[in-house]
Amino acid sequence: MKNKKKLVAITLIVVLGIFILYKLMVFTVFNRYREDAAGTRKEEPVLAVYDLQNEEKGYELKQYTHLYIRWNSAAEKDNAKQIDDSLLAGKNPLLITLEIWPSAGGKLLKENIVDQIAAGNFDKKFKALAAFLSTQSREILLRLNPEMEVYVNRYPWQMKSSLTYIQGFRNFAQIFKKNAPAVKIVWAPAGHPGADEFWPGNDFVDIISVTLKGKSEALVNNYMEPTSITELVKHKILRVRFSDKPVILVGSEMVTEANFPYQSLDTAVKQIIENKEILYKDVTKTDQVNGNELFRKEGSLIIGAYDPAVKIVTNPAISVEHLFANLRELKNGNFRKSFDSVIARNHDVIVTMEPWRDKELEKDPLLIKNILDGKYDPVFKELFSIISTTNRKVYLRWLHEMEIPITRYPWQSQDPLGYVKAFRYFVNKLQPKPANISIVWGPAGDRGSIDFWPGSDVVDYISMAIYGLPDKNITDHNKQEPFTSIFNRKYRRLRFAHKPLFITEFGVKGPDNYKRKWLQDAATTINAHPEIIGVNYFNFADSPKAWGDIETPDWSTSPAVFNEFVKQLNTGPKK
Repeated sequence: MKNKKKLVAITLIVVLGIFILYKLMVFTVFNRYREDAAGTRKEEPVLAVYDLQNEEKGYELKQYTHLYIRWNSAAEKDNAKQIDDSLLAGKNPLLITLEIWPSAGGKLLKENIVDQIAAGNFDKKFKALAAFLSTQSREILLRLNPEMEVYVNRYPWQMKSSLTYIQGFRNFAQIFKKNAPAVKIVWAPAGHPGADEFWPGNDFVDIISVTLKGKSEALVNNYMEPTSITELVKHKILRVRFSDKPVILVGSEMVTEANFPYQSLDTAVKQIIENKEILYKDVTKTDQVNGNELFRKEGSLIIGAYDPAVKIVTNPAISVEHLFANLRELKNGNFRKSFDSVIARNHDVIVTMEPWRDKELEKDPLLIKNILDGKYDPVFKELFSIISTTNRKVYLRWLHEMEIPITRYPWQSQDPLGYVKAFRYFVNKLQPKPANISIVWGPAGDRGSIDFWPGSDVVDYISMAIYGLPDKNITDHNKQEPFTSIFNRKYRRLRFAHKPLFITEFGVKGPDNYKRKWLQDAATTINAHPEIIGVNYFNFADSPKAWGDIETPDWSTSPAVFNEFVKQLNTGPKK
C-alpha cells in the first residue's frame, strides 16, 4: 500500500512538472514570434486642453491624432517599421501612448513591469524611440502607461508601488528630454482619487492627461460617480491642480467627440476659475516628490489621549486631551462640562467638531450647503465662545476624515470644492482668531486626501488617523498592519500640504503583548519623523454603528502598556 501511494505521488509530480514545462515552452515560443504593435487609438480622442493660464476661456480645442505603441519585451525594434508612414500621415500634432507589457513568459511568471522599467531594462529601447521621434517635425506628446493610480488589475502597471512607478517614469522622462527635447512628456493618470501619489515631479512633466470614464474606472465602484459631466471634468482637473501643468482631457468609448457636451466643459472651467484664488493658492512649481522635510519643528513632542474613562490621562507625560463636540452636546451643556474638566487638569485640548447628532439634524443631507447658507452659525458661535475662555492651547479639528468614500459622516463623499468652501467658512467665522487656537485639517490619510485641501492660510496643522485594522472584515488582531507601514502610506498622500503633522487619532486592538509590540514600532517611527509635533492615543472602543455585524474594536490600553510606550518616545527637543 505504501509503495502504491508513493508511486501515485511520484506520478503526479512528474505530470505536474511536464505540464509546467509545456506551458513555459508554449509561452516562450509564442513570445519569440510576438511582435510589438502600434496603431491609432480613435476610441480615446483628445477633447480639449485645459490651462488656467489661458485667459480667454481656460481651455483650448485642438485636433490631435492619438497613436499607441505597445511593447511586449525589452528587445530593440526598428521603430520606422513599427510606426509606418500610414500612422504618421496628416499634419495634426500627435499624442502617443506608450504601453509596456510583460512578455508572454513574463505574464506566466508574474513579471513586475514597473520594476523592470525602474531597473532600466527598457532604456535602450527608450533611446531608440527617442531618436526616431526626434526626426519628426510636428508636435509630439508622449505618455507612458496611463491610469496607473486606479486600483484595479486591468493593466500590468496598476496596483504597484507608486515610488517604483515614479522612479521608472523619471528615468523615462530624462531619456526623452535628453535625446528628443522637442517631445513633450505627458503624465497620464486617470484623474482618479489617489492620482497625486504617483506624481513624478514638475521637472519631469510638461503636460498632464486625464481620462473621462475610462475602462479602468468602470471596474471601480467604491467612489461615488459624479452626477454630471460638469462635475466629472471639474473633479478630474482639480485632482491634479497641485502640479501646475496644462491638462489634456482624453475621451473614451463612453465619452466621445460626438457626445461630449462642451457646454459642460465651459461650466466646469468657469467654476474653477471663479474659485482659483482658494483652489490654486498653494500650487508651487517646485519638485514635490519626497515630502514635508522643510516643515520640521523644534520643541518637545506633544503626547495626548482621547480617554473618556479617565484611565491614562493622569500619566504625567500627557499634556493634551481629545474631545469630540457635536450639536446635541453643545446644546445640552455636556461639551462645556467636558472642556472645563480638561482645563481643570491643566491640559491643552484637541476639539474635533462634528456638525451632527441633533433631534432635527441627526444627519443633515444638505450639510455643506447649510453651512455655507449660515444655518450653523449659532452652533459655531457657541463653540467659539467655549474654547475662547481659556489661555490653554486648543487644537480645533473640523470636518475630519472627509475623503473616505463612505457616508458615516454627512460631510464624507462630497464635492471637494464644496468641502473646501465649508471648511474656510468655518475658520473665517473665528476671525480674528484667538492666539490660543490652532486649526487642524484632519483627513484620515486615505486615497484622495489632498483633493480636499482647504489652503495653507486656514490650516495650522494637518492630522491623520492610524488604526491597526486595515478594513472592517478583519477580526483577528494578528492581521493588523504595523504603525510604520500605515504611516508611510498615508504620509505620502499628504506631502502637498506643507504643515507640521499632529497624529490626532491612533490605536491598536489585542492583548497587551501585541499592543506593546505595535506601540514599540509606532514609537520608533514617531521618533524618526521630527515633523510629527504630537500624537494622541484613542483610548476607547470605536462607535458600534460604524462596524456593522462584527465586533466593535476596542482600542483601549492599560496604563502600564501606555506608560511603556511613552518611555520609548523621544520627548526631548527635536533636531
